[in-house]
Amino acid sequence: MDISSQTFKEYENNQAEEYEGLTQEKYEKIIALQQKHDAEIRLLANECQLEIAFVKSIFKDNREPAPKKSRNISSWNAFQSEWFRKNKIKATAPGAQKKCAEEYTLLSETERSYFKQTAEELSKNQIDKEPSLIENINLRKAELNNQICIFRKLYRTLQITCNVEFLTIIVPLDKELNSSYFGTPVGEEFYKTCMKIDEIVDSFHHFSCLKKAAKSEIIKQAEEMSAQVNLQELEDATKNSLKLSIADLNNPNSKKTRDKVRKFIQEKFSLVTREKIIYKNWYQQTKYSVKGWPEGVLFCNYSDLDTEDKKRVLNNLNSIHFQINNLE
Repeated sequence: MDISSQTFKEYENNQAEEYEGLTQEKYEKIIALQQKHDAEIRLLANECQLEIAFVKSIFKDNREPAPKKSRNISSWNAFQSEWFRKNKIKATAPGAQKKCAEEYTLLSETERSYFKQTAEELSKNQIDKEPSLIENINLRKAELNNQICIFRKLYRTLQITCNVEFLTIIVPLDKELNSSYFGTPVGEEFYKTCMKIDEIVDSFHHFSCLKKAAKSEIIKQAEEMSAQVNLQELEDATKNSLKLSIADLNNPNSKKTRDKVRKFIQEKFSLVTREKIIYKNWYQQTKYSVKGWPEGVLFCNYSDLDTEDKKRVLNNLNSIHFQINNLE
């Protein structure tokens, strides 16, 4: 959906529940990226002498799958789940759904309120993660087998409805998995009888490895460019934001000083991580490090420090910065 034609308020009102953390600043960054993306597509379309819509369709077909939006859980769903679990009855059992519904209608206001709150918590805890590599090899094999079963059913259906045959060759890019195949019976028979299939699989494996290496290099270059931009932004922000007056330095406990310092430190952190500092769990995480913070002073919200530690932070403010740790 093209969001560039909407104002932030319109988008916020339309998507209030789904995009709870969206701010005006974040919204403007998204719009700027979309406009840059559209401009690059226009340039590419002109260079290749292709229609813009056609280029966009290729992008759409080849982009990574987006996480699906979770369905909100209702109080009825929460009651159902608990009812079937407590009564040890399958949802498909004759009359089970009717009996469950009858008991739901008899709930008191207090009980309904409980299940409503439970449903809200369950909905809030639903997280749709973007697809990523499954590290555990056994779980990866199980996922592959599950998806193959789904494809097999689809292939059989299409074989009947569209009069086509399928053959899928599985070529893993890691040593933990072996090459294999699946398809319709005719496709699988062809795989077994084809004399050149081993040569094809081997060529495809080498081709895939080269493509993966090329993609990794592109990602690496993009990350390096992003890091350079962030560093420049950090330097610019340091020059522009460090404007503590003598009065601020002499009054480390004043609201004005506290606000300036907290904002300045958060900006430095955001430029490196694009996130908000979670002071409470800082020492439980290992992803980020703070550099230049006064030795012997607990890293926490500036407002929570005593006066002497605040003075030490103010003296070191220009040296404080953050980095992302290499956890490999």
